[in-house]
Amino acid sequence: MEQSYLDDGESELFNNIDMEDLIGPEPSAAVENLALVLSPSVIDDPDVIIISPSDIFSNGSRTTTSPRKLAQKKTPLETLRPRYFFVSDFVAYTWCSQKAYFSILNPGFEEMIQEIKSVSDPTKKIQPVMKIGTAIHVTRELAVHAPPKPVKTCGPEDLFAIRLLNTFTLLHALILGKPVEREIPVFGMPLDLGILIFGKIDEINLDHTTGMITLSETKTRNSEREPRPPQQIGHRLQVMLYKRLLEDIIQGKMNWRLILNILHLKSEKKFSEAVQKEIICSGLSADHLDLLFRQVTAMTAALSGEIVLNVEYVYQGTKKTFLTRTVEYDEEWLREQMTDFVHVWTMRKPMLGAPVHEAWKCHDCSFGDICEWKQARIPRRNTDGTWTR
Repeated sequence: MEQSYLDDGESELFNNIDMEDLIGPEPSAAVENLALVLSPSVIDDPDVIIISPSDIFSNGSRTTTSPRKLAQKKTPLETLRPRYFFVSDFVAYTWCSQKAYFSILNPGFEEMIQEIKSVSDPTKKIQPVMKIGTAIHVTRELAVHAPPKPVKTCGPEDLFAIRLLNTFTLLHALILGKPVEREIPVFGMPLDLGILIFGKIDEINLDHTTGMITLSETKTRNSEREPRPPQQIGHRLQVMLYKRLLEDIIQGKMNWRLILNILHLKSEKKFSEAVQKEIICSGLSADHLDLLFRQVTAMTAALSGEIVLNVEYVYQGTKKTFLTRTVEYDEEWLREQMTDFVHVWTMRKPMLGAPVHEAWKCHDCSFGDICEWKQARIPRRNTDGTWTR
C-alpha cells in the first residue's frame, strides 16, 4: 500500500494549504461576534486591514467612507486571497457569491453557528451533516491507502514538496497497476486566467485494459433525493475543473515559474534531510523543487487516456451510492464560469446574491442575519400599511 505524507505542522488529517492569509470582517454592533473567529494576533496586527462586505462592494463600485477601507487600496482578490484559491471557492460561488465571500471572510463561522444552534436547541443533531460527509470521505480514503505519514518540515519549500510528492505517489500508484485512488491533491493555473488553484480529487479509477480514466466526485446527502439543478451546477463545475487541473499536471502544462513566484518559493533551495529521505523512498531523487517538479511531470505523463467525469451521490443513512451522473466536459462553459468569478474578485463586476427565484437558498444560510443583499430584498411594512423592499 502506497504512502501519502502529512507535514508536521498540520493539525488535521487531510488539510489543504494553510489559509493564514485570510482575514475577517470589521467588528460592528451587528457582526462583532464574527471577530471571535479571528485570532488575536490577526486582529491586532497593524498590517491587516479588517473589512466587512460593504467596505468592498457598493453597487459594484469601490467605497471610500473610511481611510482603513480595503477598497481604497486593493481588490478583494489581492487582499483576501493574494496567493491562491481552492476548487471549493468556485463551487461555493456558483451557489451564492455573497455566501462564498462571507465564508472566505470568516473561516469557521458556519461551523460555530452550527455548534451554537446544537447547544441552544437540544432537538437538533449535534453532529452536522457535513461532519458525517467528511467521515464517509475519510473512511473511503483509508480503504485504499494508508493514513498519511507525518514528516518533519523546515520551511515552505519542504511543505510544497510534500504536496507535490503526495500528488506523484497517488498518481504513480495508478500507473503501476492500482485500479483506484482517492483524495488526490492537484493544483495549477488552468485556462490562463492567472489564478492559482488547489484542490483534491475524491476518486480516480483507471481501467488498465482500455486506459480510460474515470474521475469521480462524491457528494453525500441526508436523503435519497437528487439535488436541485442549481446545486448540480457547482458539482459539474467541480469535476470539470479537476479534469483541467489533472490534465495540466499530466501534460506538463503548468506555469511552474509563476506558481513559485505566487507562493514565494525558492526553486533551488535544498530540502531538509527528512523530506529528501521520503522523496527517495518514493522512487525519486530530487533535492530541490525544480528537479522534483520535472521528475513528477515526467513520471505521471503515462496517464494519457480519456477522462470520464462522474458525480456520485451517496445517502448518509446507508453510506451507499443511490445515483451517479456523468458530466460532459465543456471548456467554454467552464471558462465563462471562472472568468465571471475572477471579474467579481477583481471588482470588474458587482457581487450578487441569490436571485429572487432561488431565495430558498437563504433559508438555512448561516450568514442570513448579516447579509446586506438579503436584507435589502426583505419586504418591509410602512406606517401606512403598504409594503416596500
